[in-house]
Amino acid sequence: MLKILIPITFSKGDTNCIEMAFLISRHLQCHITLLNCIPDIIDKGLVNETHSLFVMEQRRYLNKFVRYVQMRGSSLNSNTEVESRLEYGYPEDVIIKLSKEYNLIVMSSSCPEQDIKEITGSTTKDVVTKSKTPVIMIPSHYQRKEESPKILLSIEITGCDYKALHQVLSLMAEHGSVIHCVEFSKQKYTEREINALNELKNYMTQTYRGTTFIVNYVTSKNITQSLEEYIARNEIQLLTITKRDKNLLHRYSSMNLNDVMNHIRIPILVMGD
Repeated sequence: MLKILIPITFSKGDTNCIEMAFLISRHLQCHITLLNCIPDIIDKGLVNETHSLFVMEQRRYLNKFVRYVQMRGSSLNSNTEVESRLEYGYPEDVIIKLSKEYNLIVMSSSCPEQDIKEITGSTTKDVVTKSKTPVIMIPSHYQRKEESPKILLSIEITGCDYKALHQVLSLMAEHGSVIHCVEFSKQKYTEREINALNELKNYMTQTYRGTTFIVNYVTSKNITQSLEEYIARNEIQLLTITKRDKNLLHRYSSMNLNDVMNHIRIPILVMGD
């Protein structure tokens, strides 16, 4: 069973995360946990009566959202169980602590009610950086598409992380999916890269029948621009990077995690260790 953790803040981004979870789990048996966190500062800063009312209100919102998710799952004929958890502590600490219990974390990368720097610079970034569990970051404007996803996996061709490839495919790929395995580099490709491209394509095609693999090597002085153009040109619906490849992006360009989150307007899956 696929276990998905979704931290919620009762904002528009929560619904987007739910839609992504149902997209992933539509052919799988899945258990979704909706997590809401009450920071310790609130617990300590409010008098008992006011604090109790606040917690009751949070539980009411949480239960109401659980019912919404259950109804949404039923409308999609999804084989999904839904539960809720209300925990004390700062969200980034609680999420990282609980992450080892789950196969995947789905969370919003931005929230209309809060400053983008605060969101991407703290909770989401901390979770992505520290969690060993894969994390999908969902933009606030994300809209679910019903067709099989087109996935872009940023890789290093000559040192490809096959374990990460298999993890991505087990989570996201289904019959009819299109997987783009691409290395973005400032260096011109050599015969070694060409051979590695062919070996990777042959291996993945033989291992995962029914899934289309497009393996490519993109040379550009501007990695950020090339990445955005590739996503737009190929109608990519999900960008996937490993923590290793995230470091490669930073090495080849000025991009860091915040740059990726702010420039790329599609969901981003960052694989764990």
